[in-house]
Amino acid sequence: MKANELRVTNFVQFKNLNIVPVIFIGYDSVVLITPNGATMTAKLDEINPIPITEEWLIKFGFTDYRTLPYKTTKKAFYDIKAGVYLDYSGKYRNTKFRILYIPKTNTFRVVSPANNSITLRYIHQLQNLYYALTEKELEMK
Repeated sequence: MKANELRVTNFVQFKNLNIVPVIFIGYDSVVLITPNGATMTAKLDEINPIPITEEWLIKFGFTDYRTLPYKTTKKAFYDIKAGVYLDYSGKYRNTKFRILYIPKTNTFRVVSPANNSITLRYIHQLQNLYYALTEKELEMK
């Protein structure tokens, strides 16, 4: 991983073992919080990105559309309320952060209310995009 891809609070995998948050980012290393609460320094080549999975989306509070009783879609959509915005007509509306799973490529596409989209593969990318759009951390529920 590269230091410029990370933000403080991003989750990474340390030496293919533990999922840990980043609390400091240096030029060629990061400081992590270990599962027992201690801090440790790791070289960038010792950490790996975490692939986005349906399990991770549920941990972050996304709702799987396929589990809602009034939805009839078979597509794997996930939504999370991201805040409130003022639409063009002057009405306040809830903003949804929607993710569509693409099984063919095993990727996730984030779709905006304006139907723009971007492909994400890793948890830190999702965390960074969510923060950039909402100015809030994406927290585990």
